[in-house]
Amino acid sequence: MQSFIKPEPAVRERYRARARNPASDLEAISRLYAVGNRCACAGDDFDGCLDAILDAAIFVTNADKGNLQLRDSATGGLLIRTQRGFGRAFLDFFSQVNGHSASVCSAALDAANRVTVEDVTTGQQIVGPASAEILLAEGVRAVQSTPLVSSTGHVMGMVSTHFARPTRLDEHSGRFMDLLARQAADYLERKETERLLLDKQAQLERITEHAGALITLCSRDLRYLFVNKPYADLLGKPAALVVGRRIPEIIGEAAFEVIGPYIRRVLAGERVEYEAEVPYASVGLRCVHVTYAPDVAAGGQVHGWIATITDVTERQRLEQQLRIADRQKDDFLAILAHELRNPLAPIRYALAAAKKGGRTPEQQAQAEDVIERQVAHMTRLLDDLLDVSRITRGSFELKKCRTSLASVVEAAIEAARPVLDAQRHTLAIALPGHDLCLEADPVRLAQVFSNLLINAAKYTNCGGQIQLRAAHENDEVAVSVRDNGIGISRELMPRLFTLFVQGRATVGRTEGGLGVGLSLVREIVERHGGRVEVSSAGQNQGSEFTVRLPVSAVAPLLPNDAVEQKSRAPHAGVKILVADDNRDAADSCAALLGLSGHQVHTAYSGQGALELAETFRPDALLLDIGMPDMDGYALAGRIRGASWGKTALLVAVTGWGQETDRERAFAAGFDHHFTKPVVVPALEAILRSVSVSERLR
Repeated sequence: MQSFIKPEPAVRERYRARARNPASDLEAISRLYAVGNRCACAGDDFDGCLDAILDAAIFVTNADKGNLQLRDSATGGLLIRTQRGFGRAFLDFFSQVNGHSASVCSAALDAANRVTVEDVTTGQQIVGPASAEILLAEGVRAVQSTPLVSSTGHVMGMVSTHFARPTRLDEHSGRFMDLLARQAADYLERKETERLLLDKQAQLERITEHAGALITLCSRDLRYLFVNKPYADLLGKPAALVVGRRIPEIIGEAAFEVIGPYIRRVLAGERVEYEAEVPYASVGLRCVHVTYAPDVAAGGQVHGWIATITDVTERQRLEQQLRIADRQKDDFLAILAHELRNPLAPIRYALAAAKKGGRTPEQQAQAEDVIERQVAHMTRLLDDLLDVSRITRGSFELKKCRTSLASVVEAAIEAARPVLDAQRHTLAIALPGHDLCLEADPVRLAQVFSNLLINAAKYTNCGGQIQLRAAHENDEVAVSVRDNGIGISRELMPRLFTLFVQGRATVGRTEGGLGVGLSLVREIVERHGGRVEVSSAGQNQGSEFTVRLPVSAVAPLLPNDAVEQKSRAPHAGVKILVADDNRDAADSCAALLGLSGHQVHTAYSGQGALELAETFRPDALLLDIGMPDMDGYALAGRIRGASWGKTALLVAVTGWGQETDRERAFAAGFDHHFTKPVVVPALEAILRSVSVSERLR
């Protein structure tokens, strides 16, 4: 079916006749056949096929010019894709045509059928004045436009041919044109389907590429039909080199042996889910969580399967670490309870004995030594825990200065001596003939060597031999602690400096620990620019720890202040207020300070301390932080607000010892911050400064 716009009868005789002959028909049929072959085998040569379609249309209609337009999916209009014989004015005017335009192709688009104008001068109701002007300027007098209609009735494009003279398209040419249009529409529809399939495939690839899972499609003969990029990345091969190849060839026979039983189940039609360690040939052992779903055809046959794989190797590793950490936490809590409970037993026994009459001075001194030693042990445990907390938070700081190695070693031995003596160990010391200067934190470095000595004492049976040796080696000093104890097993060696890890205890061991000492040793040494080495010949062969530190290049040390300390005059007592809601702590501290000649009053609440201080006007106040009615921070602020309290010495005494607690105490007005139990010599030192200042007023 087609529409015609015919010329006036007076000018019909001027129409050019379209002679038909068998040779022309044969050529037309050959052209159509060639176009069909070209479209079937063109592959990606889309433009070449469109050119062939247009050339065939011009030939079968015996036209002078022509153009081929395609439907724009965004606007619905027609865009010229290829043309023959037109100039710039025509191409610009007809660059886009829609159903509302006045033109032959617009009319054909609306009608979804061929429209022919035999003479544009008499068919302007269809052509439109503007279009007619452009056509006549191009030498066009007649036009036919044939839509390319899909199998669903959708206009996909338009083929228009143009004639230099008024022309009627005869029925014979129209049939050839219809055949060509059908071929062209089929080709465009196939290309559109291919495009949609490619778009879907690209979309699927984008989805699977960014999916967290590894996805494959495999055939019944164990070949990869599809793999997404994450799966190809796991194998370390491009997807193109995986698809089409057999699974055992790609992942290796050992890996296929693991997954083979599950593949047999899915090929039997079962949905399979499992988790296994698979030794891939390319990447080694990986732990994977896998789901297999059968790929079932319409007839019910299983053609293959779809695999969704999640690499859970890292998750398994983290879970294992969490399990180990959880077990270590439980072990640590058990050890902590044990280690804190152990010192309480001798303290309680010593106190019970003190209540009995008839004790000799030697027995009294022995009880005091027991209490002092066990309290020191508990303090050391708590200090280690605080140090670990500071390291974890990143607030662990060193206070370096020019330090004598001999003085550091002396302090370390003094700290470790109670443990060494309790185990009846013999300590041999060998230091260089000349003292060595270190740029170090003397307190922390002494902590390193005392921890190593205590560690040696703990893991050496009673009456053992321990050696501490130091040597100057090039630009380093090497300090080693060696024992003849139980040694270090090969299994423990890699974890020796891990937090909360402990070795097997010795028989009859009395001094415990929390498994933090060696971790602190390594941290402190490394922060000094040094390193720690350890060696052991094995079980019952002893062990040796060696600390290597850089030696300072500065001049020799000045005489040690500790050696040249001048005797100080006894300090006069000062007025002290002790405030703590723990009555035992307050009373025992007051009693101790009273024995040193101080005048001490006690209060058991914040408000009570404030009221007592108003009348007592103490020179120094030892305030607990955690009092329920008024905490130590608020109490310090009230005292600093009083005229008499501006110059008083405020000392925070608390169980909270983190850096933030110290900072908060100083911000509240405290001069010093002590964690419980207070080291008495340190407290006496700051009270002595108050006494001196009192005498100078």
